[in-house]
Amino acid sequence: IGVDTNVYIMKYFNEANYVSSIRYFFASNFNGDAGFLLLACISRYFSEDPQFFLFCIAVFIYSFTFLAAAKFRQSEKNFSWFIFLFIWLFTLFHESLNAMRQYCAMSILMMSFVLLWNNKWLKALSLIIPAYFFHSSSIVFLLIFVFYMLSFLSKKKRLVLSCVFLLVCSILTMKFFDVLPFLENSGFVSETYAENYGAYSKYESMNLFGPSFLVMYSIICYAIWKVYKAGYFSDQTLMITIGIHSFYFVFRLAAFSVVYLNRLSTYFRYCDILLLSIFLTKKIVPQKIRILLYLCMVYAWYKGFISFPGAATYPYKSSILGITEF
Repeated sequence: IGVDTNVYIMKYFNEANYVSSIRYFFASNFNGDAGFLLLACISRYFSEDPQFFLFCIAVFIYSFTFLAAAKFRQSEKNFSWFIFLFIWLFTLFHESLNAMRQYCAMSILMMSFVLLWNNKWLKALSLIIPAYFFHSSSIVFLLIFVFYMLSFLSKKKRLVLSCVFLLVCSILTMKFFDVLPFLENSGFVSETYAENYGAYSKYESMNLFGPSFLVMYSIICYAIWKVYKAGYFSDQTLMITIGIHSFYFVFRLAAFSVVYLNRLSTYFRYCDILLLSIFLTKKIVPQKIRILLYLCMVYAWYKGFISFPGAATYPYKSSILGITEF
């Protein structure tokens, strides 16, 4: 439970009290976050207790997440529920209790990822719309569709264009403060967002390329190579896999500007747990590599939330739940 509990819950829950018709709903000041406001309206219809809104948010996130995982398992028989739950609980569950709007969007995009994995690109693309109305930053997931389209080109063109595209994305990410005014003027981000994450942001920058991440990322790349050499991937699933891990890496660069911008990489990390649930069950990936991946995840969890308490980044206070001290 973090600072977003206080920031978002009461704000949207109180706004839902004034929504008495569809007209008022679209006239609301929160219509840019229409999905989250709609969820607040539904929860308020059943209960006046804001804690019930927290419950509805959790149900929404977990329903889409596990429905996407179940659908993914239909096409990927090597998928392991145990491994999926292990990774999800260790790396993402706790954040879902804080970054609630974004995790609602991420859970929808996980379903979009599964549909794209099964070549249902139009249905996958349509899900970005509801995700956008939970959190506008979810539009970055469109980058995966670029890699999906590149998969239909020849190998040479695919390699050249993907490298050029990633290079451009890396440059734009590192020059984020110069790009942000353009995004604001174009309407892609709000004035509040530009103020919070601009050059004069109240948030600090941070280097998120520590030894545990670099080791784990290198191991994952090796696992992808082994699975590719075994002929497991089609052209489409290979490019989707490369896209997920490439953009996960690229958007961590944004933390050198403002640490909270690392959340952009979380859209890709959320889908990556489905892929890891395959890699860690594939016998073609050496057992030593699988053990190293487990150890890296546990170590990252320990460093992030035990030796360095999450409260240092996300104040663990909630007036709703009566938690007034760390």
